[in-house]
Amino acid sequence: MAIYPVYTHPKKRGKRSKPTTEIQQRLNQRHTEGRLRRLLHTNFTPSDLFATLTFDDANLPASVEDAQRLLQNFLRRLKRKYTRLGLDAKYIYVLEYGQEHNRFHIHLVLTGGITRADLEKLWGLGDVNADALRFEKDGLATLAKYLTKGGGTDDQERPTWKRWSGSCNGCKSRLKISLTPLTMMAKMQISWSRATTIACSRLLKILPTQRKESNILTSRWKMLKP
Repeated sequence: MAIYPVYTHPKKRGKRSKPTTEIQQRLNQRHTEGRLRRLLHTNFTPSDLFATLTFDDANLPASVEDAQRLLQNFLRRLKRKYTRLGLDAKYIYVLEYGQEHNRFHIHLVLTGGITRADLEKLWGLGDVNADALRFEKDGLATLAKYLTKGGGTDDQERPTWKRWSGSCNGCKSRLKISLTPLTMMAKMQISWSRATTIACSRLLKILPTQRKESNILTSRWKMLKP
């Protein structure tokens, strides 16, 4: 008689029973800022836009779900607009609840190609403040920190229900981090590659000078040749 193993489905992840420690919160926040910073630098340029969308009193959402529904409807209108223009809509957004005025608003990093007036018409639920992306001395690190502020606290106190989200047609970082330790052979290959690159760069600098000297000697030899 054959015996077969019986596998049970893994249990769903339960609710967090203990609050996240302060050290882990800071670590999570730093990782979130770093990943968003890489995404911004990889996918956006100074010709793109940073916009803040607010809700007026007539369209103020009553819940997070209502705000997300209005946001998704706006993004669908936005993508249709870009399609008509022959452009790819690439964006990253953050839905935030302002604790000072107790109102929802949205921060949006967006591919350029449309004007502020276009955004206001597409949004239609309140005011729009849009400007070109500003690359500071640290690039977009300040913007990444601003967009992820408060993301490391507990859910009840977090101003952003979703840390950030983006379109699926391009918002990916080209930087890939591997935590697998390198073997000795891999380290030797990297060292050899670096040494070869340095040697080639030095050789390219020397060759024009040597070629010039060789041409001079050749011309002199032809003049002395009987």
